[in-house]
Amino acid sequence: VVLGMLRHELGDSLYFGALQNYLQKYAYGNATTDSLLKTMNDYTGRNLTPFFHQWVYGKGWPQIALEVAPSSNGTEQLNLKIIQRQSNEWGIFKNLPVEIGFQLPSGQMLYRIFTINEREETFTVDSVASFVKITVNQGPTVRSLLEYFSLTNVPEIPFSNGSRELNITPNPASEDVVIRFKNENDKAFLKIFDVLGAEIHSEELPPLHNDILLKTGSFAVGSYVISITTNGTNYLGKLNINR
Repeated sequence: VVLGMLRHELGDSLYFGALQNYLQKYAYGNATTDSLLKTMNDYTGRNLTPFFHQWVYGKGWPQIALEVAPSSNGTEQLNLKIIQRQSNEWGIFKNLPVEIGFQLPSGQMLYRIFTINEREETFTVDSVASFVKITVNQGPTVRSLLEYFSLTNVPEIPFSNGSRELNITPNPASEDVVIRFKNENDKAFLKIFDVLGAEIHSEELPPLHNDILLKTGSFAVGSYVISITTNGTNYLGKLNINR
């Protein structure tokens, strides 16, 4: 994990170049972590001693919590507060990259990297006010050495006002559920996502069809998000499977 963070810190060109230099310099010999640090410093021309002291030699790791709230200006923005909750003995971690994923109602994932330097920092995030779920430290760019504590101030169903809630019965369900919504258009599309944001089912629904029988016997126990899109309107609902 720490090597991955070092790669993010340096970029691919410097990172892989320094590693190649390190391998050539110490081939068939002995090397230590100090040897790696010296090689990295010499090759990149940067002082990476603070990085090594924090992530290799230092105590503990960051333990973070998130607080999320809509922006007060009425735009498609939200305020994201990231809080370091580890003990004072471990101190405050600097230059900490945290990759946050926002799952939109369509199922698309948008990722943002926030660099933390204080005990608490608040960021304004654009274009993600309508989100279904947030992931922490699971993005495609960087995984940091951290412990995710909690997510607070998020509504039970954090859908935007632009989405309408689906009527799903029974819920929790076991084998079958009935989904009710008013379909007055020619086409409607249903998608189901699991808790990791993966799309597990999709289908085009028949027109003017309001009651949908969904077979859930093959679904694993857990929570799902159901999305139905028709004529620019998005219907969303949470489905829980419990047996």
